[in-house]
Amino acid sequence: MDKLPITCFIREPDVPLHTGKKMYEHACQVCQKRYSRKRNLDRHMLIHSKENPLKCETCGRRFLKEDHLRLHEMEHTGERPFECSFFGKRFIQTSDYSSHNCIHTEKKSYECKICSRRFSRKYSLKQHMQKHAQN
Repeated sequence: MDKLPITCFIREPDVPLHTGKKMYEHACQVCQKRYSRKRNLDRHMLIHSKENPLKCETCGRRFLKEDHLRLHEMEHTGERPFECSFFGKRFIQTSDYSSHNCIHTEKKSYECKICSRRFSRKYSLKQHMQKHAQN
């Protein structure tokens, strides 16, 4: 398999979401699942409607888009086409593969906008931002 370009990033509009101050203010009235953005709640609401024509034959979950159904079905089959050349860990999506590879390259593309500390993993930045939110 050809090597994919490695990219690590956090979108500027997402930075305030990681401070913990405005998280999950939009709640689903059907199942109470919460979202940080209204557009994510709106997309979630399609799950509860009959508008999702695509159905997973394994578990019955419904999808609006074919690519979402295809990725979901890979969870059931165990298919993971992207493989880490260092440890052999496999991934379903290119984005997860690329994010994982930042560990090996020591590329620290996730930057805290408050103190400028840099991280190689989005999750590490998220944990770090929790500390700022507590102060």
